[in-house]
Amino acid sequence: MQLIYSPLSPFARKVRVVLAEKGMEDRVEMVAANPWEDPESLTRANPISQVPTLILDDGSALHDSPIICAWLDAHGDGQRLIPDGEAQWAVRRLEAVCDAIMETGVKLRQEEMRPEGERSSTHPVRWARTIRRAFDDLEAEGPGGDLNLGEIALVCALEYIDFRAPYLNWREGRPNLVARHGALASRPSLRATAPA
Repeated sequence: MQLIYSPLSPFARKVRVVLAEKGMEDRVEMVAANPWEDPESLTRANPISQVPTLILDDGSALHDSPIICAWLDAHGDGQRLIPDGEAQWAVRRLEAVCDAIMETGVKLRQEEMRPEGERSSTHPVRWARTIRRAFDDLEAEGPGGDLNLGEIALVCALEYIDFRAPYLNWREGRPNLVARHGALASRPSLRATAPA
């Protein structure tokens, strides 16, 4: 198998964490790519040119981190990261919220990269408000910290915001988020993939 990824993509990081947690790192060749350059290795497997993209042994490709993570969870070893039955929906909902935080953080970063005269004055304000609202909602859920795909996505989202938009300061007034982050952030899989 081959994982096409960008080292700073929070979505690719989530997949890399799952690879480690499921004991599959040695089964996957890691191929770094810049999706903005539309490399042929990526566009051939994923015409949308988004990372991560997982190319399976049969040559087919999986796109989108939730699908890739679910596939890895079903085919790897160790503890299931997406539980069976009704319990899966809470984990999947948390993953979706955290993916939305990451996506909004990526939008903020893309806006910052635009030439100064082309930047929106309204979109970043709205996106920051959206992220803060999501943080508040997650804080209201109380402590978590179990090892599952939702909590992995939470750590990836929080640390991506730390990396790209530290002014959003998710720690301030959110002790439950701090505790949830602290419960998993020291795991080797998360330490090894932290954005830098």
